[in-house]
Amino acid sequence: MGLVLQAVILKNKIHHCRTSGIFMRLAASGLIAGNDIHSNNEAGIDIRKNADPLVQRSGVVVLGSGRGQIKKNDIYRNQEAGVYVLYGGNPTISENYIYEGRAAGVAVNAGGRGCIIDNVIRGNQWGGVDIRNGSCPLVAGNSIINGLSDGIVVGLGGRGSIESNFISGNGGCGLWMMAAKHLYIHGNQISNSGHCGVMLLNKSASAMESHLGQLLTNVSRHSFPHHDEGAVVQEPRTNWATIQYNNIFNNNGNGVVIEIKEEVHMLYNAVHGNHRDGILMSQEAPVLLQSNSVTSNHGNGIVTSSQDKVRLLGNGVYDNGNHGIVCRTTCDVEGNDVAGHSQASVLVEAGAEVQVFLS
Repeated sequence: MGLVLQAVILKNKIHHCRTSGIFMRLAASGLIAGNDIHSNNEAGIDIRKNADPLVQRSGVVVLGSGRGQIKKNDIYRNQEAGVYVLYGGNPTISENYIYEGRAAGVAVNAGGRGCIIDNVIRGNQWGGVDIRNGSCPLVAGNSIINGLSDGIVVGLGGRGSIESNFISGNGGCGLWMMAAKHLYIHGNQISNSGHCGVMLLNKSASAMESHLGQLLTNVSRHSFPHHDEGAVVQEPRTNWATIQYNNIFNNNGNGVVIEIKEEVHMLYNAVHGNHRDGILMSQEAPVLLQSNSVTSNHGNGIVTSSQDKVRLLGNGVYDNGNHGIVCRTTCDVEGNDVAGHSQASVLVEAGAEVQVFLS
């Protein structure tokens, strides 16, 4: 019978270590609470190989292939991400204050999972939450505010569920996605971004990808295996992005930009008061816009792609500063209510093929 260690680490000052401050391994459990952990060369706390501690009020946390509850910590001013979830790590990260880091607030990479719930993530230099490379977390109920870059970034290979978050005042986009498959965006409030509210874009940030690649190389020297048992997040099963019931408003650029080679469904969203177009498309895959409210945007309400088919079904498009709907390619326009615009309700550009169905 193997030995399972239950550690209790309370009210210590753990700092200036050459590697990590605390290592948890081999199904170790217990309580790490009330510690001041800072200025270590690697992780403040490194949790791997099925370790499952409760961490409270203990500074910086970095996760490998472990689980655990990371709860009610102040995590701040770190050189790398405030919390890393890597290689099948599957923690619950809740009620933390993660702020003013020089990278992402929470980074989920290389097949990481877990639940990121009810945290305040503020003023980080990269995305408040960064998801990529086969990772699939649940990100729900967080306040992701005043970041220098984007609120949430879904990089290449990222997927998961992003639900009921307050995303506001970030310098870039509120939500920036470079992937669309197996992605569920539901019930978020996305406002006051320096750029777009929601951006789906084929291009990646090469500098960030290079940095993350180097980071994973450095972490891998510790040689830990992939653990995927006990996953708590069910991966969305659709081969498209589902964006529904979000409130996207008062962003400095467009409300939503769709420029991606994967299918997107936008359902029941409110897109209003953005400083440019409400929804702007330039994608190379089908898009369904159904039952959205697109109102009082400073530019056009909806601009369709010139490259692939768009279906507009039952949307309310009102009082936008330019045209209501601009059709640039094959469009099915069915049962929409379009009124009150400064210029045309529906503008059909030369060469576009538009079918209008009256409800």
